[in-house]
Amino acid sequence: MYTITEYDSPTDSIGKVIFNVATNKLVSAGKLTLKESDIDDFELSVNQNNPLFGRVKPLQTHIVVKQGNEILFKGRALKPKREMTSSGQFVQSFSFESILAYLLDSTQRFKEVHNTSPSDFFKLLIDVHNSQVPGYKQFKVGNVDVTNSTDNVYRFIDYANTYDTIKDKLISRLGGFLRVRIESDGNYIDYLKDPGKEHSTDNPIKVGRNLKSASVEIDPTNVITRFIPLGATIESDNPNGETNVANPRITIASVNGGKDYIDIPELQAVFGVINGANIWDDVHTPETLKPKAEQWIRDQASAEEHWTISAVEIGLDRFKTFNVSDSYQFINPAVAEPQLLRITQKVIDLLNPHSSSLTIGDKKKTLTQYQSDALNAAKQVDVLKSRVAAQAAKIVTISNEMKTTNEALSSAQKELSSLKTEYDKLIEDIGDADFKAIIAKLTKLENQTTTIITNLGEIGQNVLDLEEFKTNQETINTKQETTNKDLLTRVETLERKGDVKNDG
Repeated sequence: MYTITEYDSPTDSIGKVIFNVATNKLVSAGKLTLKESDIDDFELSVNQNNPLFGRVKPLQTHIVVKQGNEILFKGRALKPKREMTSSGQFVQSFSFESILAYLLDSTQRFKEVHNTSPSDFFKLLIDVHNSQVPGYKQFKVGNVDVTNSTDNVYRFIDYANTYDTIKDKLISRLGGFLRVRIESDGNYIDYLKDPGKEHSTDNPIKVGRNLKSASVEIDPTNVITRFIPLGATIESDNPNGETNVANPRITIASVNGGKDYIDIPELQAVFGVINGANIWDDVHTPETLKPKAEQWIRDQASAEEHWTISAVEIGLDRFKTFNVSDSYQFINPAVAEPQLLRITQKVIDLLNPHSSSLTIGDKKKTLTQYQSDALNAAKQVDVLKSRVAAQAAKIVTISNEMKTTNEALSSAQKELSSLKTEYDKLIEDIGDADFKAIIAKLTKLENQTTTIITNLGEIGQNVLDLEEFKTNQETINTKQETTNKDLLTRVETLERKGDVKNDG
C-alpha cells in the first residue's frame, strides 16, 4: 500500500525505495501527519540495515511517500537523531517537512499593493519567492479561487518570509487553503477556498464498522453574554509626547441609552453574565458600530466542539481512504447526533496502514444547538441506564437458572453413581445369580439411564425456553390487564344503567 523512496539530493531523479509495506521491514517506525492548514511532516526511524541509515543530509535528502501511485508527501530532511534502544539495536530517526516549507526560504520586500485581485496578489508573492530560490524550490501557480466581495486587496507587505506573508495577508483575512501538487513538469501550488468534498452517504465513520474510538469536548468558555463593541481609537493630544499611552475607543454609549454594552438575555439565562469585547479598527462612528455589534451577536456561537477520532480504514469503497479537508458522516448515537465532520488532520502509521487518527475541525454551536445536544445527552444517559438495569436483571435470572440446572445435574450424577454401584455388585454376583433376574436388572438399569439422560436434555431445553416463556408471559399479562380494564368498565356501565332502570 505505502512505499517510501529516498533521493540523495533535491535534483536526484533516480531515488531508492527504502520501504515497501509488502516486502521491506527495515523501517522501525513511520508516522505521516497530513494537515489542512499547516505544513505536513513525516517522522521516520530506520535500523542499521536500511539504506538510509547514516546517509541523511539535512535539507538535501528528500523522500516521497506514495499510496499506490498517488504521492501523499514529498519533503526534505530536517533533524537526524541517533540512538540505541533498550534491546541494543541502533536506530536513526529523522524529521521531514513538506516542500511547502520552501516558502520559508524566501523573504518578501516592502511594498504597497492596491487595485489588485487576491489571485494576482497571490501570484505576486509567489513570483517574489521564485526570484530568490533555485529551480527545484520554485512553484508554478495553479488553481486560485479565493476572492472577496470587491475582488480587490489593499495591503502593505513587509520583510517576512513568503509563507508567513501568505498566511497573514491572505489566509487570515480571506480564508482558504494552500495545496501543493507534484506534476511531471514541476511543483504547483494552489490557493483554494475549499479543497474538500462532502461524503453524505458514502464511507461513513460508523461505530461497529470502522470507528475505534471517538471523543468530543464541548467548550462554552469563550461565550460572551454582555458584549462591549469597540471602534477605532480616539486620537488625543499628548503634551508629554509619550507613545505608550492608552487611548479611548469609539463606543455605542451615545446611541444605546448611555450603555457601552449590549446584554444577551437568552445566553445570560444559561451561562450568567460574562463580559467580552470585540474591536473594529475601521469603524469611526457609533451609528456604524452598533449594527456591526448586533450582527456579531447574531453570529456568535455559544459553544465549540473539539473532536478526536481513531478509525480503521476498512469498510470503505474500494481503494478509498479518509482524506484531509473532506467531510464524512459520523454515526455513533452514544457520542453525538449523526452529522458531517470535516477532517482537518490525519495521522498515518505506515506500519499499521489501516489505522488512522483523525482530527476534526472545531464546530461552533448556537444556543439552541447547545441546549438540544445537552437534552439529547441526558436522554441517552437514561437509555443507557435502562439498558444496564435490564441487563443486570437478566444476569440475576440467568444466575438463578444456572443454579437450578447445577442442582439438577448434581442429582443426576448421584443417580448415575448409585447405578454404577448396583452394576458393580451385579458383576460380582454374576456367577451365582439366576440369568433371568440379571437380565431383568440390566433392563431396569438401561431404562433408568435412559430416563436420566432424557431428564438432562429436558433441563437444558427448559433453561432455553425459560427466557422465551418469561417474555411471552409478560406480553400475555399486559394484554390481560387491558382486557380486565375493558371488562370492568363495561360491568360498571351496565350496573349504572340497571340502577337507573330500577329507580324508574
